[in-house]
Amino acid sequence: MREYLGLKDGDITDALVCFTDIAGFLRTTRSLSLQEIAQLLQQVSSIIAKHVANTTGRIVKYIGDASLLVFPEEDVDGAIGELLAMKREIEAAFAATYPDLSITFSAHVGQIIIVRLEPLASLDILGDTVNTASLLNNNARNGEFVVSQLVYDRLGEQTRREFRKAVPPTVYVAG
Repeated sequence: MREYLGLKDGDITDALVCFTDIAGFLRTTRSLSLQEIAQLLQQVSSIIAKHVANTTGRIVKYIGDASLLVFPEEDVDGAIGELLAMKREIEAAFAATYPDLSITFSAHVGQIIIVRLEPLASLDILGDTVNTASLLNNNARNGEFVVSQLVYDRLGEQTRREFRKAVPPTVYVAG
């Protein structure tokens, strides 16, 4: 992929960044063959791809059982609505075959830079927005969809009803 959202290597833009992560993956896959693990991830990636295709967003990359997605900041409400539908579909698929699995989502909106990291041909995204979305995912409980206040503030009334207010994570940093 040579560009995201009409942007190319080195461009800076505001975007909605989303991480997904399968909760319970390690525990569940210990008893599965490599082929079964691959089939599980192919099933999930197929659902992710289908829902991202319904938006103007892009799949940046998969990292094992996690994914990194990016959407134009102009359509935060539409993207979050589609991500909620994606989450429901993935969890319905899990319920049928892997009831101990759930999927966690996190999203934050802000500035990112599009970069091409050698020797890969595909583009990546970097910035505090990506780090914040990742941190939100790390602090989420199994199966939660966590959005930052900046995302929540951009949601329409109907989409806001899907979320409840939670205590924000406290982070301590040295150095």
